[in-house]
Amino acid sequence: MQIIQPRPNLTTANRFYKAYPGLDYNVRLAVTGGAYPFTYSLKAAPSGMTINSSTGTIDWPNPVTTGSPCTITAQVQDQEGSTQAVTWTITVTTSGFIFVDAVNGHKTNKVTGGTADGTIGKPFQTINDWYAESDGTTTNSAVRFAPYNSYAGYFIYYRAGTYNINTFLESDISSVGRMQNQNYNKPVVWLGYPGEKAIMDWQFTNSIAFSGADNLYFDNLEFRNMSYYGIQTGGEGNNQTFRRLTMHEIGPAYGGTLSSGSNNQSLIRFVSGAPDSGNYTTIQDNKFYDIDKSYVTVGYYMNNVLVEDNTIYNSTATQTPGIGPKDSTNMWFIRHNNIYNFGQVGIWVGMYNNVPVSDVEISFNNVQSTSSPALWINQNAQPTGGKVYVFRNTFQGTVEFDGVTTTNGPFYVNNNVIINNNSGTNHITITNNSTNPAGVVETNNLVGIPSDNIVDSSGNLTSAFSSYLGQMGWQQ
Repeated sequence: MQIIQPRPNLTTANRFYKAYPGLDYNVRLAVTGGAYPFTYSLKAAPSGMTINSSTGTIDWPNPVTTGSPCTITAQVQDQEGSTQAVTWTITVTTSGFIFVDAVNGHKTNKVTGGTADGTIGKPFQTINDWYAESDGTTTNSAVRFAPYNSYAGYFIYYRAGTYNINTFLESDISSVGRMQNQNYNKPVVWLGYPGEKAIMDWQFTNSIAFSGADNLYFDNLEFRNMSYYGIQTGGEGNNQTFRRLTMHEIGPAYGGTLSSGSNNQSLIRFVSGAPDSGNYTTIQDNKFYDIDKSYVTVGYYMNNVLVEDNTIYNSTATQTPGIGPKDSTNMWFIRHNNIYNFGQVGIWVGMYNNVPVSDVEISFNNVQSTSSPALWINQNAQPTGGKVYVFRNTFQGTVEFDGVTTTNGPFYVNNNVIINNNSGTNHITITNNSTNPAGVVETNNLVGIPSDNIVDSSGNLTSAFSSYLGQMGWQQ
């Protein structure tokens, strides 16, 4: 068991380590491994700070500068009694924050006498105000390369309203443009103002891209109308968090465009970091829906990743899955996600190009795929790859393992509910150049066909099968 967020001994460049006075400080611990579910507690904390004992969500409604920086110690205990703790500090300050308000923000163009300075009292009005050149006369070519280190390392709060980046036209492989953030020269912490709804409307023309930024943090924002991808970051970045986001409407079915072929279009895309690898990424408490020809998230060269408590639905995607770790991804934990009304693969673990993928844990998920595998492992039948553990999930749809050999796996499948019409042993399909079917170690699963009525429309066990509650499937 390991606490991957927050990490100890970081600086105020990391969201966990800094708060604005009087604004709700709300973060969540991220834990991998161990015997889930967990129990959380605070061993040291300032007055007024609480933790949800079931989720590890920490809330401090009114941070104060008195006693800053303050020290916090949080502990997690698993079902077997093992414990881990992490200690970090929080500096409460107004330094290093900027505010953007689409409704009540101030003009910023220095040429025309704008007064905005990005403070909470004089917030900017648009993304362009903090991203563009300092004199407010930026052209697209200048924006493309982001020549000024304006607000590097700052945290941005977005107040209620709608924001877009349609003025940033750097071309990329999707031919739709993007706003590039290179070399840590721009803010990497984006926060929705507490209690307000900030909408990032990409208008099917643009996306935002970060080049492997450490401490990337997105929280409490809505993204809509994405053409190719919503957020892209280099897989080599460390300590990245995507939490409480609502991301919807991506792809041609919703008005977007798509280049020919497949270039891993996705809502959250982690591009190849070879030869470097990133560590400690968390994707928690998000809602993803209305998805066409796109992953929810795809990753390369990333280790120690937690994808937890996300809701994913309404996909008409073709040949692309919801959650998809790919080349050189290790120690991924895909836990307690609810995926339903999903037209293609719910969870997909690829092993492309003989680049090992190992130690992937898929547990406590509810996956309902309407026309493709609910779970698909090693689609391209690569001969190398490490262990994958699949337990305590509810799968309505095919569970498929391809290219199972003596040089990959083994793949452990136990205590799941598996419902489909497949004729494979225990409704598990082992195919596509599989020379070692014993490499899929299947034990103690509850299997059947849809007419058996094992689960209801929500994926929960029906009364006739309630004796399996807490033993089989995703219900705790």
